[in-house]
Amino acid sequence: MSFDDDIRDYGVYAIRPNRQLVKVGIKSVNDYYHGAYELHHFIPKSIRKINKELYARVEHLQKLFLIPKNIHQQLHGCSDNFDYHGFKWFDLLFSRRKWKEGYYDGSFG
Repeated sequence: MSFDDDIRDYGVYAIRPNRQLVKVGIKSVNDYYHGAYELHHFIPKSIRKINKELYARVEHLQKLFLIPKNIHQQLHGCSDNFDYHGFKWFDLLFSRRKWKEGYYDGSFG
């Protein structure tokens, strides 16, 4: 799948203060400024490639986030100190541990 396919299938969300996600009208990778922003998969593409069984179980959680480049770099550090507009790292990057604990059940996304 290409990024454009993922944009079509999962939608793109901007992150706003106070833990708000706002769906944005991005239709392709050409619709945002790459110098300042990056698209980020909630569930890493590596899971889709390596563990198809797990991905099939969690794909309904998939979404793309349009985030500033510097925040994207910090996010992948998975630091307990990470906080972006009220979101912790595991709110923006899938955590198997949190999934097994039921964290994403019902109220996520």
